[in-house]
Order: sequence, then C-alpha cells, then structure tokens
Amino acid sequence: MSKNKQEGCEKIASDDESYVGASIQRAEDRRILTGEVGYIHDDKPADSFEMALVRSSQPHARIVEIDTSSAEDHPGCQLVLTVDQFKEHCNPLPTPFEEYEE
Repeated sequence: MSKNKQEGCEKIASDDESYVGASIQRAEDRRILTGEVGYIHDDKPADSFEMALVRSSQPHARIVEIDTSSAEDHPGCQLVLTVDQFKEHCNPLPTPFEEYEE
C-alpha cells in the first residue's frame, strides 16, 4: 500500500479499495487537549445573565406553596419567576397534562 503524507494525514493511493486500517491524525486534538480552543460558554457578554430552573424532587407531588424568599434575597439575583407568574405574562402552549390540573 503506498501512502503519501499530506497536511498531517495519510492519503491512501487510489488503487486501494478500502480506508479501513488507515491512520488519520486528527487536526483538532492538540488544540482541545492543551486548552487553546475556545468554547461558547467562555465568552459571555457583559450584560448577560444565567438562569436556573428548579423542579420538584418528588415525582407526581402536589405543590401547594413555593417559598422563593431565599432565592430573592440571594446577592446578584435579578428575577425569581414561578409558573403562576409566568402564565400571567405569557401564553404557553397547551400540554396534555392540563387535564390533570385542578
């Protein structure tokens, strides 16, 4: 099998019928492993916020009250929004679970 080095990859000659077993050096590995590559979460605009969603830890539990005071008192918290407040300001899509609501 005749192979030619070309830009870090081994090129298989056209008379070979298969690429199986051919070594290919991946171009991106070094940048990823050394931390040179950037990720979208590394660059956040200065005026952006992060969001956290809190869901019930108990499946099928009936929620009768939500105390949001500790979240509201947290330094840097910009907004605490419960599902009831969300429904007041948005028109959410209907779900099949609405038939189970009281």
